[in-house]
Amino acid sequence: MKAILRRVKGTRAETDVCRFSDVEIDFKKYEVRKKGQPVYLTSLEFSLIGFLIKHKDQVLDRSAILDGVWGEDVYVLPKTVDTHIGHLRKKIEDDPANPRHIIGVRGAGYKFTA
Repeated sequence: MKAILRRVKGTRAETDVCRFSDVEIDFKKYEVRKKGQPVYLTSLEFSLIGFLIKHKDQVLDRSAILDGVWGEDVYVLPKTVDTHIGHLRKKIEDDPANPRHIIGVRGAGYKFTA
């Protein structure tokens, strides 16, 4: 758990709290709220959203996300990123089928927009 927290701290955005739409992510407290209600993310999902926020508005391919979140020494199938993005969208997006913040860019990867 300590290693995961170190990774998340290393991927945090410029501030300790990130707000977009009705979502608030507090990286210091390791908390996520949507419409004021707690949202429970796995440590991997928390690392993933932190990595995407750090690279806001940049299109990141699966391999960049895998290296940034899972680490370079771990072998994970690239499609695993899609699965975890889907879980994260269900928890953060108002309409996961039509996401506004975690956007898929066909043939290129994913990007986060506030």
